[in-house]
Amino acid sequence: MKCKRCKKTLQSDFKFCPWCGSKSANQKYYRRPDGLYEKSIVYDGKRHIFRARTEKELEKKIFAYNPESEQTKSGMP
Repeated sequence: MKCKRCKKTLQSDFKFCPWCGSKSANQKYYRRPDGLYEKSIVYDGKRHIFRARTEKELEKKIFAYNPESEQTKSGMP
């Protein structure tokens, strides 16, 4: 894997580039200052934000998300 900014080769377990300090592509989720992990997904033009305490919990929430159930809750046909 290569750094997006400086184009140097990185190991797969690096979270930051040791040369320029930019984030690695391996970092999947945003970590908020309060410690929660966050991921925003756009589905049918609507943004859905998922938050959880751990990355595994966040992945479970994203995989369990069913957009059809959201439509029935909001009263849309």
